[in-house]
Amino acid sequence: LRLARVPSGAPSPEARTPPVAVAPFTDADVQRIAALPAAEQVEEVRKELMKRNPGFDGTVEHKIEDGVVTEIKVVTDQVTDIAPIRVFEALRVLECSGTWTNKSNGLLADLTPLKAMNLAALTHLGLGCTEVTDAGMVYFKDCKDLKFLRLDGTTVTDTGLARFKDCNGLTFL
Repeated sequence: LRLARVPSGAPSPEARTPPVAVAPFTDADVQRIAALPAAEQVEEVRKELMKRNPGFDGTVEHKIEDGVVTEIKVVTDQVTDIAPIRVFEALRVLECSGTWTNKSNGLLADLTPLKAMNLAALTHLGLGCTEVTDAGMVYFKDCKDLKFLRLDGTTVTDTGLARFKDCNGLTFL
């Protein structure tokens, strides 16, 4: 009979580090970041997205016009929490789609962080290849100027699409 000695304080092979809890993204966070110049806002939002979404590589495409962020694009294959996007109040393009490899790869399902945002100026909304549902479409009820709407690879039904019935300029669905 042989006994192996394990040095005291050494973790067992079964020990796992629990995930680090991340504090909610608050209105104070929004105000703090919104007070920064547009390019710094994008960088802070990128960092916050990475902190809240382990595995997200931090790639964020954006456009700044007249000192304001008007476009934000994030691939959501490793993103479930988009709360930091609340910082941007003048968006015309919001693209939070996943990729497709024989199935939808986007993990985004929860759109509640968009609840307090003014999204009426959106002309382009991309949520394709994600886990969004009809319930999340309520946040886009005021988006009357949409020209582009991408919801392929989601479970959004006619019920969710009804939120866009007043989008008379819609040319891509």
